[in-house]
Amino acid sequence: MAKEVRTTPLQRAIILRNFAFEVLRRDGYWGQIYACKFLMFRGQDLVIRHWTPFQSLARHNETRKCLRPFLGSEPTKPYGLKIWHKHSMVLNIEGNPTEAPSLISFRRGDWEHALEEIAARSFSPRVGEHEVFPAY
Repeated sequence: MAKEVRTTPLQRAIILRNFAFEVLRRDGYWGQIYACKFLMFRGQDLVIRHWTPFQSLARHNETRKCLRPFLGSEPTKPYGLKIWHKHSMVLNIEGNPTEAPSLISFRRGDWEHALEEIAARSFSPRVGEHEVFPAY
């Protein structure tokens, strides 16, 4: 019998982030919420949003207030990924290329399997090579 490998929440979140990057690479689109642009995906009760320092996040207080419901909170790092399942945020991970990722929030659930299935459909052996997806 094979021994089950246990992962920490951060390790699992990084694995799921990589699956989300694969989905965004294949099926993502540029969406805009007010003045902010995000690489996004919608499907199978999942919403994925990814930002980088190359998208201008809102600079005006009014726009920032409008964005809070969409982002869940204001980003603190230049790169980030948020995933919602059935209108609830289930993963929020932020970072930059020079530091370890920061796991802001993570809720385990059925959405993990759904994300893995979508990513398997769009798998490419070049995961992590595209500049839109930094190694944070």
